[in-house]
Amino acid sequence: MNTEYRKMTIAGKDIANYTLVLAENHTPVEQTAADELFKYVKQTCGVELARGDDRYDYDCEIVIGKTNREGKYYDVDRGGFGDDGYIIFAKDNRLVFAGAKKRGTMYAVYDFIEYVLGWKFYTGELEVMRGKGDIDVPADYKREFVPVFEYRELDWVCVRDRHTAAKFRINGNYRHFGEEFGGELKWGGEIHSFANYFDNMKESSQQPCLSDPKNIEMVIEKIAKRLEENPDVDLFEISQNDNQNYCKCENCTRIDEEDESHAGTNIRFINALSDAFREKYPKLHFQTFAYQYTRKPPKVTKPNDNIVIKLCPMECSPSHPLFDRDCEPNREFYDHLTGWNEITKKIYIWDYVTNYAYFIAPFPNLHLQRENLRFFADNHVKGYYPEGNYICPSGEFGELRAYLLSKAMWNPYISAEEYQEEMNGFMEAYYGEGWEYLLDFIKFTEEESAKVVPNMWSHPFEMITRDAYNANRERLDKDWDEAERLAVGPQKLNVQKSRCQYKIITLTLDYDERYTNGDDQSKTNYLIENCLFYNFLAKYDIGWREAAMYSITTDFSKPPLKWFRPHTYGGPEEPFLQGWIENDFI
Repeated sequence: MNTEYRKMTIAGKDIANYTLVLAENHTPVEQTAADELFKYVKQTCGVELARGDDRYDYDCEIVIGKTNREGKYYDVDRGGFGDDGYIIFAKDNRLVFAGAKKRGTMYAVYDFIEYVLGWKFYTGELEVMRGKGDIDVPADYKREFVPVFEYRELDWVCVRDRHTAAKFRINGNYRHFGEEFGGELKWGGEIHSFANYFDNMKESSQQPCLSDPKNIEMVIEKIAKRLEENPDVDLFEISQNDNQNYCKCENCTRIDEEDESHAGTNIRFINALSDAFREKYPKLHFQTFAYQYTRKPPKVTKPNDNIVIKLCPMECSPSHPLFDRDCEPNREFYDHLTGWNEITKKIYIWDYVTNYAYFIAPFPNLHLQRENLRFFADNHVKGYYPEGNYICPSGEFGELRAYLLSKAMWNPYISAEEYQEEMNGFMEAYYGEGWEYLLDFIKFTEEESAKVVPNMWSHPFEMITRDAYNANRERLDKDWDEAERLAVGPQKLNVQKSRCQYKIITLTLDYDERYTNGDDQSKTNYLIENCLFYNFLAKYDIGWREAAMYSITTDFSKPPLKWFRPHTYGGPEEPFLQGWIENDFI
């Protein structure tokens, strides 16, 4: 017998007396909710709950979803639940899980498993029961929750699995959930997609003319064909190509000058599209970027009420809160967000939570994530997508970052203390006994990067200076050495993977001493260590940067930060890259 099983009572009655009750014609997602509760009650208490349906009455019931008990024994008002809200309550001899039709009941069960049974879903492979002692669900138990953000997405590789994503309360369109997990957003179109709709565009390195009536009609016809094939689409995206080459014709220029923003022509164009389909598809929304040259809200033009503005803080500094008005790039974003709020009904955020020049390097904003999400919630943002390292497993703190993002997306008003508890719990389970050493490393990187104003493309030594690393070398070496020494089993590999972010720094810092000015033995040892580091990255598929993985021509006589040309948004003319050239970063 498992002596770690916990005793559980509901309204004073042993859990073993209860029967799981579903509607006779229950939905697939309600079945998932029942199966998950059955599984975790068994793992927690050693009890296999009896199962039944609403054709019969049972002495003690755990009711999952919408059944004939409603209106007879109790009432549930789902009017404010949206797609994901829920209520859990005890009444008489019943514990009821009731929620929104799509995912609410499933989320209610995951809430109970986490906050009552005490389980933590850290990754798809790592689940830990944190709770201790007996569990008592009082006779007056009640918990109700409706998430702030209607759209929540994560594209980190570690959350790609749909079952894990469901436990993380992700509901976006980057994976197929299926009806058993409540489905996903019915999304049509594509991002950066103008080139797909204009016959007179030869390539996506340009932008079309958005004020030409013939162009507007052309796009309406193409979208109409797509909607005929997929009439159930909820959100159709059409947005600017990923470049700065906006149309400069006389009419577009006049509109943009009138609106004091290039978003003027874009929003008038999207308004025309949304008007064309409003009558036939009354529930359909169109989504478009407010991105780079269209980020500033227009002065005159207002988006229709069936348009979602997807606002992107690409130019902001990740080491400062996005609401920090003392940080120049973030101050401008703050003004743009509040400006859009004044003229549009719905805003989603497309954020950036990794270094797109070096996926492996430290990206010190783990604590700021919570502050930024609260800022978005305070400003009526309804959806959040943090673009991360969607290509490969992380060599930084990707798994930790994904977990914390899921917590702050689900509840952007999570307190700093609760957020830190979540962080500590994850790190202890994932990295082992030496987790606090890694917390010290995180503290160092966050404090140092806050002294400068880096961006999402910044070279690692622009994010944190060489001098700062060198001055704290003994402390940082100890942090990683002790964390790895104290880790056991899978935890040790987890530490080693995350240590890649420090390894890439130290091998570069030591280059002159060990290779340029070293003797033959020192040079040989350095080459071997470089090669072993590279092989480790390749073995565990830890990608270098967006649009590049591994090369058989890598020159191991160079420090790791010079193995690949850094990837930026544009070319050598980009100020980010030019600064690296001038400072001999590449």
